[in-house]
Amino acid sequence: VPFDDNKTLRVNYVGGQDRFTTLTFDQVLNKDSELDLVAGKTVIVGLLATAADIQPAPLLSSAHGMEVHANALDTLLRSRFVRTTSEGVTFLSIALFVLLAALIVPRWRPVFSLGAVAIVIAAYVVFGNFMFNQGRIIDFVDPPVGLLLTTMAALSYSVVSERRSQRDLQELFGRYLSPQVAKELLQRADRGSLRLGGELREVTVLFGDIRGFTPLSARTPPEELVALLNQHFDVIISRIMENGGIVNKFAGDAVMALWNAPEDQPDHALLACKAALQSQDGLDALADSPVARWGFGISTGVALAGNVGSGKRLEYTVIGDTVNLAARLCGVAPAGEVWVSENTHRLIQGSLKGEELPPQPIKGIEAPVVAYRLKRTVPAQRMEVGG
Repeated sequence: VPFDDNKTLRVNYVGGQDRFTTLTFDQVLNKDSELDLVAGKTVIVGLLATAADIQPAPLLSSAHGMEVHANALDTLLRSRFVRTTSEGVTFLSIALFVLLAALIVPRWRPVFSLGAVAIVIAAYVVFGNFMFNQGRIIDFVDPPVGLLLTTMAALSYSVVSERRSQRDLQELFGRYLSPQVAKELLQRADRGSLRLGGELREVTVLFGDIRGFTPLSARTPPEELVALLNQHFDVIISRIMENGGIVNKFAGDAVMALWNAPEDQPDHALLACKAALQSQDGLDALADSPVARWGFGISTGVALAGNVGSGKRLEYTVIGDTVNLAARLCGVAPAGEVWVSENTHRLIQGSLKGEELPPQPIKGIEAPVVAYRLKRTVPAQRMEVGG
């Protein structure tokens, strides 16, 4: 007979009066034939008619003391002993569940991890019921609780770690791309939609470059030239970002920026013009810098915005006639001036003043293009460009 640590026997309950032959005293007194039922049997005598001897017992809503004794005798006579698993087995079960959660959660998506944990707990319950029918009682509390706590801890760590990594990666990308583009690319990568292609949308594109850069680079040492470019780019980039623009790319002494992609910006044309005018003012205010002047061209229209390149290297940019027109306007705009397309001027009317220019012959465009020169809030300083 197996006993617990406190020298007690676990009774394997099978039921109450319905599971045992029961005779009342009047049956015994008045019908001698009933005595044949107890010949060679163990008989328990007790009270069932009163509520004086009620004991707590599993499987029974209200067990009388003699019913508890009947189940105890049934356990002994049929050797239906119930044994409890040792603390060592329980500890190993907890360790196994903790290890399982530590391996699954960091590698799987949260929804899959929680689903796997639920399946493991359900399987453990089924296994526990099977073991109980075999006379073994396993710990139904500690291993599942250990699994859940480890899962919650691992999920919390994964979420915090992933957000930190994404923030660091976005910050790193933001040094090479704009923060908006870096955020958009990371979100698309998480959704598994980072691929070639894009969408048609209205955008405003800005181009700017230094006038007379070739002769300037010829007479300026490379270290000083790079320092000059960085100083000017710092002014221009800060103005572009302050006005919600995205610095899309650099090409030598030129810069390209765009608005209204990938996120919507209702006043994208006005923001681009403000960025260009403020850049000109900021560049004129630079002290102790070599002679260098910038020209800007801005165009608004429909373009394809999205990822271009190949499967090995992608670049987020905009493509279309609107981009080409902005680049051409930048190429013909004199130093210190900002030229905008007709569409851009139409969108900023009432906010900024523009002077209509004679139709401009633009390379690659058959008909002359109507352009406007934006009036600056601060008069341009006269700076001579050598060469």
